[in-house]
Amino acid sequence: MFLASRVDDWIANTPSVGNNFACATSCHTSLPWALSAPRASWQGPTGKRLLGEVVARIDAAADFRTVTPYYGNSHSAEGVRSQASEAALDAWIVGEAGVVAAKDKASAHLFRMQRSDGGFDWMSYGLAPWEDGDEVIAAAFAGRVASLSPNGFAREREKLAAFLRTKSIGARPFSLAFAAWALRDWPGAWAPGKREEIVSSVVDLAGQGGVYSWKSLGVGHDDTSDPMPTAMALLAVCTTVPRPSFDVPRALAWLRARELPSGAFPSRSPNRDKPLNHMLATDAATGYSLLALDVCANPSDDTASSGTRP
Repeated sequence: MFLASRVDDWIANTPSVGNNFACATSCHTSLPWALSAPRASWQGPTGKRLLGEVVARIDAAADFRTVTPYYGNSHSAEGVRSQASEAALDAWIVGEAGVVAAKDKASAHLFRMQRSDGGFDWMSYGLAPWEDGDEVIAAAFAGRVASLSPNGFAREREKLAAFLRTKSIGARPFSLAFAAWALRDWPGAWAPGKREEIVSSVVDLAGQGGVYSWKSLGVGHDDTSDPMPTAMALLAVCTTVPRPSFDVPRALAWLRARELPSGAFPSRSPNRDKPLNHMLATDAATGYSLLALDVCANPSDDTASSGTRP
C-alpha cells in the first residue's frame, strides 16, 4: 500500500520542473511499483491510473524523438536524454503489465533512438544511481525492453550487446548488479561466463551478514547498510543459476526487518541530504526490496522473477 500511494501521489503531484507537464513514469517510484506489485494490482486504481497515463503518452506519439520531453527540448542534448529515458521506462512498464500493443509501440519508439555505437542516451543530473547518465544502467533498461520482445529488434539487440560488453568493463558494481538482474532472460547480452563473473564479484563485496551499503557497490560514500543496494545484490544473486555461495536467508532476514509498519523500506539517498531525495530513494528501495524478498523465496517461479507476481 505504501508504494501504491506514492505512485498515486507522484502522478497527481509531479514536481513542477522541466516542461511542467505530468509525467507518470519514474525510475524511482512508478517502475519499482510496476515490478513488485502483484499481477492483480494492475486492475486496481493505481494500476489503471498508471497504465492510462503511460499508454496515452505512448499512443499520442508518432515518433518519440518529436514529443515534448519532460526536460529540455527536442533539439537539445538534455531533451534527447529525457526522451530516451522516458521511452525505456514506458516500454518496461507496459511490458510488465502485459499490454502488448503499447509495449510494441513503445519499444519501437525506444529503438529508433539507439545511437550508432549501440548505446542509449540517459538522464544525467548527478543523481546516482538512476539519473547520472550511467551507460550500463541505460543499456540494461533497453536490454530489458528487448527481452520483453524476444522475437524483435535482432539487429538492435546485437549492437546493444556489443556496446554493453565494452561498457561493463570497469563499471560500478551497482550498475553491473542491476544489469545482471535486468538481463537475466537475455543470455546473449554477455560473453560466456561474464554474468556469473559479475555476480560473483558482487557477492565478494558483501558486508557482515550479507548486506550492502551504497559505497560497497560503488555509489557515493555512505558505508551504512541500506535496503536498496542490498536488494539489488540479492536480485542478481537469486536470478543466477546455479546460485553462488551466499547466505541468502540471512540477508533476507536483515532486509525483512527493515520494513516499517507503513510498508516502506527506508533508504538514505546517496546524493544530497534532502528530504525529497531520501523519499525517492525509499520509494525505489521499497519496490526492489519487495521484489527481492519474493524472487529469492521463489527461485523457480518464473512469474516471481519477472516482477509480475500472481
